[in-house]
Amino acid sequence: MDGWRKGPEREQPAHGGPLFGGASVRFLFLIPHPLVPSNRGNKIYSLSLLRELSRYHECDVLGFEEPNTHGDWASLASPGSGLRVLETFEQARGSALRAGRWRAIRSGLPWALARYESAPLRSYLRALDLSKYGAICFDMFLMAGYCDLASSRPTVLWSTDAYSMMLWRAAKTTPSVGPKVRFLAEAAVQARFERQVYPRFTRVVTVSQVDAAWISKVTGGRARVSVVEIPVEPLEPSNPAERAHDLVICWALLKSEGVASSVASFVRRGWPAVRARFPSAHLLLLGPSPPSFLRAEISRQPGVTQVDFVEDWRAVLHSASIFLYPQHCGSGQQTKVQSAMSMSLPLVIAPETATGLGLKHGDAALVCRDADECAEACIRLLENRTLRQSLGASARNHVLHHNAPKDLGRQMTSLLEEVAAR
Repeated sequence: MDGWRKGPEREQPAHGGPLFGGASVRFLFLIPHPLVPSNRGNKIYSLSLLRELSRYHECDVLGFEEPNTHGDWASLASPGSGLRVLETFEQARGSALRAGRWRAIRSGLPWALARYESAPLRSYLRALDLSKYGAICFDMFLMAGYCDLASSRPTVLWSTDAYSMMLWRAAKTTPSVGPKVRFLAEAAVQARFERQVYPRFTRVVTVSQVDAAWISKVTGGRARVSVVEIPVEPLEPSNPAERAHDLVICWALLKSEGVASSVASFVRRGWPAVRARFPSAHLLLLGPSPPSFLRAEISRQPGVTQVDFVEDWRAVLHSASIFLYPQHCGSGQQTKVQSAMSMSLPLVIAPETATGLGLKHGDAALVCRDADECAEACIRLLENRTLRQSLGASARNHVLHHNAPKDLGRQMTSLLEEVAAR
């Protein structure tokens, strides 16, 4: 590939961790997409941990380009760091992608793997001297299909989420029969993949205890699972005096039927109760391409606005009084919610989100099981400024305590050092 894709030579060697007496270890990472810009949760996770890890050890990267985006591999490696991009590869597209998906479906594999099936990457791995690496790390299940090519070395899968659990939850919450059947089928295929492939790795890393327990259950305890949460860069907390007293924001993946069904339920059943108590209250739904049933609910309810995109999401969050996240699907840790927590916004969230983040009702959030409880929580918060400030402060403290990038980076460093030492 072109020379600009390769990271610069390091100015100074990294300093290894305690298991190696200060010596630097080399790790190899397989990553399915450019990490810059870090505009998705899995990118935030990988980039933050890699930057911290490369302070102690050498990190070589093999990655995929992302078509039709402005991803930037060149900016990943900075002078003096132990991070180097060895080579990048093209994702499958067009007829090759369609053929790969059919092969995956016929083989009982997740069809998403087809986009990352690359003969050039396989050839590169076969030619690479893997003996110089303390461990080979695979970012997300999308890279897990290459684990057999690294069987001579310890291997670590950064699974992040339990994707079969995410698909199962999506099937439970999706109202339409067609998508529900599709999600159920995908969940079964994904669970089979996790059961067969995850135990081959020396270690599997998820971002929450809930995801770890699910993977352990799916694999019958054969996968050795650890937890390293998603790092969160602290954001400037918003000034309560500058917030709109009655603005509730819901920032979610509205184009997903499972997410949209929970939001639509709140708009239909919960929001009228909030408006009855606070006639000037406004609900801002942030997320593109909501399905028709959610658009219909929005059109029927006063005080509800849906926006596809905003230039400055931080400014939008700064202006809100409550962050609402009622979805019952998904897995892992929701980075949108973590951003709101970092800015001291009080949360009204579903149990599935709360457990992934390690939150309890009344501590750093109000945890609600349905639309009626969400409405009651919003009314309670809008009535009580002291409670809003208290919950918001607790949410920010939780993020600062549990999700500090340096702390989690050192945790991942120790985990990889342990794997390499074995």
